[in-house]
Amino acid sequence: MVQLYITDEEASFRVPHYSLKGFQRISLNPGETKMVTFEIGDSELEVVNEEGEKVIEKGAYKIFIGGSNPSERNVELGANTGVSAQLLLK
Repeated sequence: MVQLYITDEEASFRVPHYSLKGFQRISLNPGETKMVTFEIGDSELEVVNEEGEKVIEKGAYKIFIGGSNPSERNVELGANTGVSAQLLLK
């Protein structure tokens, strides 16, 4: 399974460290690779503010794609480190 996590790195209120925003189940044979694509739209960037409203804030977002959430503990336990990128909303 390939998982997509997004976090607002500059939120003006508390947000989860990692928010699962999508996943795809794939099967791989040994040595095989596949291209996986995720579309990131408004719903993937929305966070719920302290008033319970869904908002999209300007600023930096971290995008992570891998087989589990990107916590240090998962890496210590042998999880793949995945790939990450930063998205800047102006």
